[in-house]
Amino acid sequence: MRVAREEIFGPILSVIRVPAAAAAFEAANAVEYGLAASVYTRDVRRSSSLSTRFDVGIAHVNQPTLGGEVHLPFAA
Repeated sequence: MRVAREEIFGPILSVIRVPAAAAAFEAANAVEYGLAASVYTRDVRRSSSLSTRFDVGIAHVNQPTLGGEVHLPFAA
């Protein structure tokens, strides 16, 4: 789908169903633009290992991708 391949500028939310967490990370990392990502979980112990599986500039846990401090240095 185009919404999954291109960077969309606008109020767009795409939902792509996947069978398991591994498939979700594979789908998220398959896009050309890996600017930011969010993962929502109730398992606090697992949250940091989940966020490191994204190949993005900024990863958030239980927060939206808005509000990233892009004017500050960070490492992917």
